[in-house]
Amino acid sequence: MTRSVRRNIGPEKRDKAIVPIAVFDQSAPLDLRHLVALCAVSDAGTFRAAAEKLGYSQAGISAQIAALERQVGCQLVVRPRGRGRVVLTQAGKSALHHANALIARSKAARADIAASADRQRLRVGTFQSAGAWLLPPILERYAQDNPRVGVELTERPIDTDLLRLLEDGELDLSFVMLPLPPGPFGSVTLLQDTYALLVPADHPLAKARRGIEADEFTEFDLIAASSCRSTARAETALRQRCERLRVVHRSDDNETIRAMVRAELGLALVPRLLAVPNERDLVLIDLAFELPTRRIGLAWQAQRQPTDTGAWFVEVAQDVSRTVETVMVSASRPRRKSKGGRITARRL
Repeated sequence: MTRSVRRNIGPEKRDKAIVPIAVFDQSAPLDLRHLVALCAVSDAGTFRAAAEKLGYSQAGISAQIAALERQVGCQLVVRPRGRGRVVLTQAGKSALHHANALIARSKAARADIAASADRQRLRVGTFQSAGAWLLPPILERYAQDNPRVGVELTERPIDTDLLRLLEDGELDLSFVMLPLPPGPFGSVTLLQDTYALLVPADHPLAKARRGIEADEFTEFDLIAASSCRSTARAETALRQRCERLRVVHRSDDNETIRAMVRAELGLALVPRLLAVPNERDLVLIDLAFELPTRRIGLAWQAQRQPTDTGAWFVEVAQDVSRTVETVMVSASRPRRKSKGGRITARRL
């Protein structure tokens, strides 16, 4: 091990200096715990916050970063004075890139080993609207083909929580909204989910002879999702067409949104999969203009080894989704003639 040399530099340059670090044997593999500590410091911004996140003492985190710096032979973080945030050096940014990849690979390995020991279980993540339309026929079909495999469901209001579980190896597959944020994921598209206006069945718009125009949205009190990535894109596109949107309530719970529409607290801009099949007191009204569709897909941790049980679930989901999408497209036709010849909106 060599000894580091102290540089004579002014205080104004000291924080930016890259100081040579005494090194251990650089041929030894990097310690995953040290890489986890580096990621935590980068995310949290301070050694104290990183220590709280990982359950270590602040001195313990500092020691792990110092050990990693000694092993790679260069400074990875600039330690601030006072309460400033830790800043990564260029070498630290390079180390962080590889650390994230190695940690993801380690999680994938752990999940694969566990899955190999338990081939009778498939862990699937889902969000609410996928559960209403897609899950029942998929699970029914999958159980017929794989009666010995139990499907363990995890539901979250939004898919970002599911993606974290997927990345950590706690799920094998998950329903998601595409495109995905950056991460170690693979995916397939299941269906395109269009947006419509959800209104009470006795609302005047429920008997509309045409789709709703964009400029008419200025007249509505709207109810919308809080955290849905696809709804945020649809709202952005609608605001470009509409002079003013008045969103009075937000919720990530689909039943809460439907209940507020029933109570006439507003009308809801929703994807069609939010609707409950055969619901009689609410009606979907089509839009007379296009908004970005919500693409529903299945995702997995790309660094994991595929399994026969998971691959078959994907195949069943694709087949069922084609049927569901056909039904949704048929239901989205905004006008039909009743026995009396009057044109009315379709119910859910």
